[in-house]
Amino acid sequence: MKARLLAALAVAVFASGCGVKSAYNNLDRLIAWGAKDFVDFDKTQMAYMRGELDSLLYWHRTTQLPLYAAGLRELEYDVRRGLDREALLEMEGRSRAWGETLIDASLPMVCELLYSLSDAQIEELEQGFADDNREWLEDYEGLDADARRKKWSEEFGDTFEFFSGRLTEPQRSIIERYSARWIPDDVSWLGYRERWQADVVKLIRARGSFEAFFLGFKDMATNRERWYGDDYRAAFEQNEEMYRVLTLELFAALGTEQLERLRDKLLDIAKDFEELAGEPRVEPPAVCLVTCVPQTPSQFGS
Repeated sequence: MKARLLAALAVAVFASGCGVKSAYNNLDRLIAWGAKDFVDFDKTQMAYMRGELDSLLYWHRTTQLPLYAAGLRELEYDVRRGLDREALLEMEGRSRAWGETLIDASLPMVCELLYSLSDAQIEELEQGFADDNREWLEDYEGLDADARRKKWSEEFGDTFEFFSGRLTEPQRSIIERYSARWIPDDVSWLGYRERWQADVVKLIRARGSFEAFFLGFKDMATNRERWYGDDYRAAFEQNEEMYRVLTLELFAALGTEQLERLRDKLLDIAKDFEELAGEPRVEPPAVCLVTCVPQTPSQFGS
């Protein structure tokens, strides 16, 4: 469902809502605000989350943003000389590796928070999952296959235009042509998401040791494809390849001004990442929640 529009550019998509620096410098608030849609944390949990977010974002700012900047500069070079499949796959692989690294670094915070949930908070989490799933599907609800493909085509074009500027009618036609190859995946994606979420809740409710919970959740977070199901896996694989071919054809159809705008956008974001990474920061102190003292499996069951 959440298709990787231009996977090589995914690291920069968040900038579409506001300036890169402004968005990044407010990530702690945005993440804490988003978490409240799922669980109403108590004061101790919120204090831990804010402290751990400070440490996580310090690590991300100082070690990961320079990598993103270098990757975007390399992508700009590839665009300048003519983006080809090899370069696209290389950037896709780097983006995937960055995501895996971020997930791994986030696991301690996520696991401590989830393990600390009370029974009432677990019920909140289940309801939050259900509400979020409904919101994700609202835009496609009630649409037939043709209407879904038309909406997908418009969304893909709008995302691309953030980088290239306004697309021409022939360029929009390229996207419309590929929409016939896009497999609507909203229903199968929701099935995968619900299966994974149900097993997360089951793992929390097991109330085993924190070590067992951490290892179990890490396995779930890093091997989500086990919950895909045949329908979503088939759609994902076909759509993923279609996105690659479409992206290359669309890049080849861009005019000189569009390519210059896109390259400038990549370099601007790379520069912002470099400046963010270079801003003076003091490493935050370490914090803990459930790992501060030895825990018993039933400690958080009320």
